[in-house]
Amino acid sequence: MEKSIKRYMPIFVLPTFFAFILGFIVPFIMGIWLSFCKFTTVTDAKFVGFSNYIEALKDTAFRHSFWYTVLFAIASLLLINIIAFALAMALNGCGDNAAASIPQQSSQEQAQDQPQMIRMEEAQEAALKAADIEAADADISATTLSEAAGVACYKVEFTSGEYAYAYTVNAETGAVMEMSSQEQNVQASGMQTEAADSAAAAPAQAQTSAPATAQTVTGIGTVDEAAAQKIALEHAGVKAADATITKSKLDYEDGRQVYDIEWYAGGAKYDYEIAVDTGEIISSGYEGKTAGADSNNVTVSEAAAKKTALDRVSGATDKNLYEWKLDYEDGHPEYEGKIIYGGTEYEFTIDAATGSVMEWDAEKVR
Repeated sequence: MEKSIKRYMPIFVLPTFFAFILGFIVPFIMGIWLSFCKFTTVTDAKFVGFSNYIEALKDTAFRHSFWYTVLFAIASLLLINIIAFALAMALNGCGDNAAASIPQQSSQEQAQDQPQMIRMEEAQEAALKAADIEAADADISATTLSEAAGVACYKVEFTSGEYAYAYTVNAETGAVMEMSSQEQNVQASGMQTEAADSAAAAPAQAQTSAPATAQTVTGIGTVDEAAAQKIALEHAGVKAADATITKSKLDYEDGRQVYDIEWYAGGAKYDYEIAVDTGEIISSGYEGKTAGADSNNVTVSEAAAKKTALDRVSGATDKNLYEWKLDYEDGHPEYEGKIIYGGTEYEFTIDAATGSVMEWDAEKVR
């Protein structure tokens, strides 16, 4: 935007500038020059020096008008400024008097309306209680006061045993807003574990472990973190022993409380959101490497790739398939598309060289 303004600025500025030069500057200079000349028109001017000024000062009527104008200018300047200052002082005094009476009422109202904040120790107790950990068994490393979504909150970080915890507590109500836990050895060596899993990955495992269909778990009621992880792993077809969970925390999705869970297994990355109140899978994501990544030839037909995608969503047909296209990522061919069926939207990427599912995301349509 700024570059466009600079580019077109001359178009708007130059016409006005030239008009100002021709209408004001040129006549002003010509007027000064002609005051030293004897002329009938501007084309027959003859320089006479200060003769015109001397003759004007000899004229009694001119001198009377000149001094009258000077006195009028001085009187106007003084009167205008004196009256203006008097009005400004009067208005300023009225403003001070009005402001002096308002703050007392405002401060009293603010003191009554301002919510009381809990102490730092109370926030720590709330976090430990939510984690079901005794104070003697916890090592609190940091407690900071901050703001999240416009609400003052305490962030409490502590360790207990082999786990590190991070809890966010509402500073006004003491309610736990977010919570996450992670094994300390996973936190320190997450990148190494991811690399090892990627090296051991196989296409067949990646396809088998990817979620086949959307699933709604009913009748569970409020679920805890362990139950949410179990729901996500079972839906993805991944054993708990084969998964390295890198994130598991309480979050909010469109005002609904969910568990945000991420893990790696078989060289693939999984990302799930599980509703706390029902155990329902709000969204699921899958991303993994497949063999044949060096091949740039399209060996999988469009029909075969569509069948691979539709087989993962039970009941879906070609009518539910949208935005289908063949694309190239760094020169490698891949099919991209979207399936909308049963209140869920699926976005996916299929390797056009091997037929393996490279990415798969599922999210409830609201």
